[in-house]
Amino acid sequence: MRTILSILFLTLALFAKERVVLEYWIPFSGGDARPMQFIVDKFNASQQETTVTMHVIEWAKYYPKLLEALAAGTPPDIAIVHASKLAQFKSLDGLVNLSSFDKEVAFEWEDFSPWIREAVTFDKNYYAVALDRYLLMTYYNKRYLKEVGLLDANGTLKAPIGEAQTLRFFHKIKTYLPSKITALGQPIDNVFPFWIWYSLYHQIEGGGAYIEDNKAAFNNASALKALQFLTRLRDEGIYAKPINDIQGYNMFKFEKSAVMLTGVWATWNFEQNEALDFGVAPFPQVFDKPAAMSDSHTLVLPKNAHQPSHERQIAAAAFANFVSHHGIDWSLAGHIPARTSLQNDEAYLKHSSRSRYKNYLDMGIAYPKHPQLGRCNDALVTIFARMMQSDQTAQEALTEALAAVNTILATNP
Repeated sequence: MRTILSILFLTLALFAKERVVLEYWIPFSGGDARPMQFIVDKFNASQQETTVTMHVIEWAKYYPKLLEALAAGTPPDIAIVHASKLAQFKSLDGLVNLSSFDKEVAFEWEDFSPWIREAVTFDKNYYAVALDRYLLMTYYNKRYLKEVGLLDANGTLKAPIGEAQTLRFFHKIKTYLPSKITALGQPIDNVFPFWIWYSLYHQIEGGGAYIEDNKAAFNNASALKALQFLTRLRDEGIYAKPINDIQGYNMFKFEKSAVMLTGVWATWNFEQNEALDFGVAPFPQVFDKPAAMSDSHTLVLPKNAHQPSHERQIAAAAFANFVSHHGIDWSLAGHIPARTSLQNDEAYLKHSSRSRYKNYLDMGIAYPKHPQLGRCNDALVTIFARMMQSDQTAQEALTEALAAVNTILATNP
């Protein structure tokens, strides 16, 4: 009898399906790691075949670490990659073609906007599934702006339009609020000067060209005009003294600044201070038309030199699809769900403080799809941040930026 039972248990063990354990990397080292962990936990509890282990990597170290793992042939099963960086990973032959799983995984690509589908498509195939859309917005302290007379009867921002009005707007805040309150508490030692310049550059009729024919395409009056607006904010004392990323967010969160220009992801962070009464408006229209930097977090399957089994890749693709279908959970961080069905879902619409963000998606501008875009952006981030922390002129910074981008593109076609 014991022998029969042993044989039975052995047979069952042989036929038992081993649970697949997947490694998932994310760069959400801020507060938005929490809603992502909630989605991962929900997935793990929803079925018995796959377990996903999430690894949070500090934002500044994320892409170097991911690229290093890709080069070594040992990347995670699933990773977050910004849509603007997909061309770089594709050029390295580092992405698995998700269209090859269409028979096994119901991605429902038609549920994504043309903006999203274009961003994740290469060679007529889909290489990433989008989680969200995000863009720069204007966060404002309602109490302070009411004191200054910059809110309407409904407590909504009287948004300035045009360069002169925008400068008067900030100078009025600077003049009438106590000196300890900064008009614009904006980080200037990181990506923000570049993001703001890129947004303003696209607001100018005839502007916006960045990389064309593998050369820098921003050697023009529009690019200079956008950059000069930033140096005016610097020289006229609108910006705070040089502050870093954490200081910028904390200044607004704890009411040390009246306005901050940042992405929709800041919503959840600012809500943690219940005493803060803040509003959110579109990114300022300083020039001819509305425009703001926009991007998307996407999920990809990095290519692995060890060639994981088809079953493992199907499991990873299914998880990526699951996450994209839970964009409403992810919207707790402030992001806009990528799927149009979720943008119109009652569960999302009831969050009026977030659901209205989708109304501004049309002003979101994409980056060009170029394999060296990341390196070019990094160069401009460094140059424009240095400009904002010195007395360098806009023309000097633009000249330096053009040279840097052309050098990158010439040596890394």
